[in-house]
Amino acid sequence: MRPIYKKAIIMSAERFDASMGQNSIATDELRAALASSNYSFKEVLGMYKGVSETSFFVEYNNGGALADLNSLASFYDQESILHLDEDRNASLVYCDSDEETKVGLFQAIDKSEAFKLDAYTYCPQLNMYFAVK
Repeated sequence: MRPIYKKAIIMSAERFDASMGQNSIATDELRAALASSNYSFKEVLGMYKGVSETSFFVEYNNGGALADLNSLASFYDQESILHLDEDRNASLVYCDSDEETKVGLFQAIDKSEAFKLDAYTYCPQLNMYFAVK
């Protein structure tokens, strides 16, 4: 039997065209916003389209939270967030349209495999790499 997880999203406030200082400020602001909203989250290292970024793995329970988190990502001018359902089926949710595109299953992978991809997530608390396959 497969484990059932909480719904989650992976999001960032960083922009590839912003300075390190601007990205650091945006990340601090997003971290504070998530904490003040009482979301359960972990800070992770994301790789998206070959660019490394500080990201957040955010768990949520209700449907309204996805819209709230998507709005928050949109505030930081993000292209998309990665949405994970209870079975870890992954979809990209585009912030400018709420369009959702299924992309595969979010699962643990080896470090060597992660470094060959242009998109993955590293969780330092678990010392594990994850990607959509």
